[in-house]
Amino acid sequence: MPTPGGMRTIANEARAIRERAMRHEDDESELREAEASFASANPGYRDPEALHELREREYGRLDERGHTYLDYTGGGLYADSQLRSHLELLAGDVFGNPHSRNPTSLASTAMVQSARSAVLAFFNADAAEYEVVFTQNASGALKLVGESYPFDPGAPTSSRTTTTTPSTASASSHARTEPTSSTCRCADRTCGSTPISCGAG
Repeated sequence: MPTPGGMRTIANEARAIRERAMRHEDDESELREAEASFASANPGYRDPEALHELREREYGRLDERGHTYLDYTGGGLYADSQLRSHLELLAGDVFGNPHSRNPTSLASTAMVQSARSAVLAFFNADAAEYEVVFTQNASGALKLVGESYPFDPGAPTSSRTTTTTPSTASASSHARTEPTSSTCRCADRTCGSTPISCGAG
């Protein structure tokens, strides 16, 4: 038979189990309420066939290779239709160096300018005030910021998040150790305006 101390221990454990169960029920209730609210605002969510059809049509390679992909903040997956569209674009025209003046160069320049205009329109940004700069990835974008932003004591206030990725750590390190200029160097000219978007390109 358990000792009085053992009985107290058992009673305390039972109480802790009941409390955890009650918290779990509260969490489950909140989850159900949140899901119901989301489903009410997005009626199509209740039709899983639409999602299954989209996954099969555009991302069938996930199931074919047994993948569960969750890193959408690190890199969004391209859809099959994007691949087909891009292949048609490349197969149907000739694109050269955008810094020349021949027909293939002008075709590339027009495509790049069209992409820049689309980004500006998406952010409802005035082209007279903002410049779109394409970079290889987020690290490349942050490197531009780290190398061009005036991090000096008298510069405008900047803020940072409490969480740090390798990309932001690299930019922060550069800001602490390297002198900066208030303008950035583009491929062949100085941008006096503010870069607003750095996408893969």
